[in-house]
Amino acid sequence: MAYVVAGKDFVYDERVGQVKLGQVFKLGGHRNDGGLLRHRMVQAIDISEDEVAKLPRCGECGRQFREEWHRDRCGRSHEMKPTEILRERRRQAHERVFSVGA
Repeated sequence: MAYVVAGKDFVYDERVGQVKLGQVFKLGGHRNDGGLLRHRMVQAIDISEDEVAKLPRCGECGRQFREEWHRDRCGRSHEMKPTEILRERRRQAHERVFSVGA
């Protein structure tokens, strides 16, 4: 089975558990895996085992990520309470909003 990278946070199965944005993992061959690809919750990537071993890894949970900022996001999530994570996401969304016109 080829590797995939997660396009968003979701729960996959008992083996992988909670998947985080940017996490690289192998699909488990479940019947709905095709739907994950179709709905772009995951994207297939062409990567070797050696390249996977070099990917950024969260020091807390061991998940491997495609980019360092994905790993950093995972690390921060281990340090914050769920309410703090939600508050931070809302603050970041507010900063992205801008008005157009007068």
